[in-house]
Parts: sequence; structure tokens; C-alpha cells
Amino acid sequence: MTDWTAAYRRLYKFLDGYTGSQFIKTVQQVDPDLLDYNDYIEKRRNEEKSTTKKDYFKDILLSYPDDIKHHLFEIFLKSAEETYPDEVKDIRTIIGGGKVDIRKAIYAKAVASKEIDENLIADTLKGLEAFPEAYKLYNRALKDFNSGNDERHILDDLRLSVEYFLRSILGNEKTLENQVPFLGKYQKDKGISSEISNIFLRLIEIFGKYQNNYVKHHDKVKHSEIEFIFNLTNTFYRFLLSH
Repeated sequence: MTDWTAAYRRLYKFLDGYTGSQFIKTVQQVDPDLLDYNDYIEKRRNEEKSTTKKDYFKDILLSYPDDIKHHLFEIFLKSAEETYPDEVKDIRTIIGGGKVDIRKAIYAKAVASKEIDENLIADTLKGLEAFPEAYKLYNRALKDFNSGNDERHILDDLRLSVEYFLRSILGNEKTLENQVPFLGKYQKDKGISSEISNIFLRLIEIFGKYQNNYVKHHDKVKHSEIEFIFNLTNTFYRFLLSH
């Protein structure tokens, strides 16, 4: 059975460059009865539905029977195949009823460029075993990412995972945003240089602000930024678990 939501989640990386009009005209090649862009958006507004591209692109594509969905996905995949062959292959695997390795899904490009260790996620999970709450939330975020579930919840779980982890190592009950001075002292006591410490503390502040803003506004979350947050979270953990 095809997990179309997971397939769409990955496909949207390629669709994000389309305007609403371009996307609808492409779909109209298969379904000429689909309303034109302006009429379609007006209809959604009247029905009080989201007019965010990610939402209505999904509603359009997943509204069709499986054979039509497959045909439409192939149209968009073929246009991206030359540039992103591995990612297109992963989407086709999902459409065929298969599963994609979560590490590959998140780090495919980074691993290929040798920028990130292929075993980074496994190392993070192993390191978090001593911190059950942080581990549980981080692991759930990974599973949801792989399943194509709600990205807002993925971001929320990652943020809470870091928050619980910091509470454990710092011995307090502070929120993530309020941990900066305590983490600074912790790093100073560990002998970490002020330059590295200041950069790391700034990243913690940005992480917290981003999460607070975008967890509350699901329609603003971008696919590429979800992958970046995973990379950022793993960078946090690699650094903290090794000091």
C-alpha cells in the first residue's frame, strides 16, 4: 500500500519552485476539468480552506485515484530526475509501497558531499539513551519525518527534545530560551573556548526563536528547513554529548 502523504512530503521539495498557476496548468494536462488558478483559489477561500501552496498542492494531487496520482507524480518526478536522481528514486520507492531509510532521507545530499557523517543520527540516538525523555521525543520526530507526518509536530518534538536534554545536563527546569546563561557557564566550566561557546549559544537562541515562531504557523514551514533543523539538532547533540 502506498503512503501517498510520505511521497508527497518529499515531492514538495520539487514543487516549491512552482507558482500556483504553473502547478495547476501542469495538472490540467491530465485533468482539464480542474479549475483555473484564480477560480480554484477563490473557491478555497469561500470554503475557508488554506490557500498555502503546500496545502492545496497536496489536496489536488491526493484527490485523485491511485492510478492518476501515480501519473501526476511521475510528471513532476521526471522534471527533477536529472538533478536529483537519488531523491526521485526514493519517492518512487515509497510510491511502490517500499520504505526509505530515515538517515538517507535526511542526509542524502550531505553524505554525498562528505559534509556529514552517515552514522550521525545513529550516534545521536545512542548518546541520548541515557536521557530517556530527550531520546523519546527525538526518536518520535525521526519516525514522523520518515512517515511524512505533520511537520509542525516534528519541529515541536525536536525543540522539546533539546529542552529536556539541557534540563538534564544543567540540573534545572528552565525553558530552552532561558538556558543560555546556564549553558554558557556549563561550557566555561568544561573549558570550551569563549569563541566557540558564543557561537553555540547564539545558535541555541536562534533555534528557540525559530521553533517558537514556526511551530505556531504550520503553513510557513518549508521542507528544506525541516532538514536543516534536523542537521542543527544533531550538531547540538554531537557537541554537547562530546563535552
